[in-house]
Amino acid sequence: MNIANMIPTLDDVGLANLRRNALRLESGDAGARQIEAACLLPLIDAEIERRSKSVKATPQLKKALVPKGKRKAYTI
Repeated sequence: MNIANMIPTLDDVGLANLRRNALRLESGDAGARQIEAACLLPLIDAEIERRSKSVKATPQLKKALVPKGKRKAYTI
């Protein structure tokens, strides 16, 4: 099973961690991991957006949506 298929099955904490790791890998050295992270980020963001609209988002999910350094400027 690849990571993209696992995204809907992850809990909010796991999804937030996956997004953080994908952002870290995307900004790293060019390579297979950077390409995979760039492909996964839109899928992760779409799942986070879907969850935040369908149910009350958990604090971990809200935190994952807000860019670092601007956490106080945004609310969901």
